[in-house]
Amino acid sequence: MEKLLIPCTSNPDLKLEVFKGHFASDRFHSNYYIDLTPMKVQLAKAKMTAEAMADRYVHRVKTKGSRLGMEYMAGMSSDLATAAPIDTIICMDGCEALGAYVADKLSGYGVSTNNEFGTYNIITPDFDDSGAMIVTDDIQKMLKGKNILILLATAMQGKTLGRVLSTVTEFGGRIIGISVIFAMVDNLDGYPVNAVFSKGDLPDFTLDEDKNCDLCAKKVPIDGIITRYGLRKV
Repeated sequence: MEKLLIPCTSNPDLKLEVFKGHFASDRFHSNYYIDLTPMKVQLAKAKMTAEAMADRYVHRVKTKGSRLGMEYMAGMSSDLATAAPIDTIICMDGCEALGAYVADKLSGYGVSTNNEFGTYNIITPDFDDSGAMIVTDDIQKMLKGKNILILLATAMQGKTLGRVLSTVTEFGGRIIGISVIFAMVDNLDGYPVNAVFSKGDLPDFTLDEDKNCDLCAKKVPIDGIITRYGLRKV
């Protein structure tokens, strides 16, 4: 397997770790394994990833040098004025630490909340065997009438995310943002997907059902199995 490091456009110190090869999961085959674990659990990388996510939510563009300082501050003020308040952040794919850092960044940028105690709710929902989001009474009150930011590691085909969107709206939540570390889709059900890394960063990435996998057709051996816990090498 060949390891590649892809720098983030807004912060070259933040790099996406990918491995090129032939990988299989219970749903698809791909020619890359994208290792997002460091961005979710390593302190320094999680903080940089959270900053990139928060920047994309408020549409800030980093600039350097005093000459652009006034333009930067004016643009930031304009973006913050149009950034919707956030009441609840839904964390998926093991992104709980990222959710806390994103909340801290957004709060620091001045993104407001309508919650009674003036702070964001950060929740991690459970899912049943069919992949449907379980909404208990304590979760429901954090959705109904609330502005929701959904945060997750990947958005490949959007099926799981689509079910979450439907559940949130069904229980009266207003989706005001979707933040993802890596996404193959840029829009889902009319909601823009704000990704730190996208298909443009990995243009030859393929994702196929096993029966349509070109690598299988060419009899390329499988290098690893992708599970919910990470990669298991074969």
